[in-house]
Amino acid sequence: MEVAADFYSDFIKFNLNTIAELKKQGFKFEEYKNWKRRKLRTIKDFLYSKKTYIQETDLINDYNYDLVFDFVNWMERIPDPIPRLVHKCRDFTCPEKYQAGLNLIEKGIKNGYNLLPFLSRQIYD
Repeated sequence: MEVAADFYSDFIKFNLNTIAELKKQGFKFEEYKNWKRRKLRTIKDFLYSKKTYIQETDLINDYNYDLVFDFVNWMERIPDPIPRLVHKCRDFTCPEKYQAGLNLIEKGIKNGYNLLPFLSRQIYD
């Protein structure tokens, strides 16, 4: 059981370090004070139902967990940059004004480029 706890702790630390490096490069992540404000109602409801209190370190641990969970979930949504085949339906048509963009995306898929620039901006939500 201790090995599992060490793995979990190492996993959290590794991803928090990765997040810190990404922040230095300009990536935006939810700050603790904003997370706390957003979660405060849920936290108060929980405390009221349990008739107990919660320490700041517990909140920070929960914030770190949420931050890592969101980061890992985000990373899973980005396709690995590996070459792939492009399959199209026989009846597929593309309006002429979008053909250049489609060609660019297909080239990226076939050559294994990073597809993040082609994903919807909602990937960050």
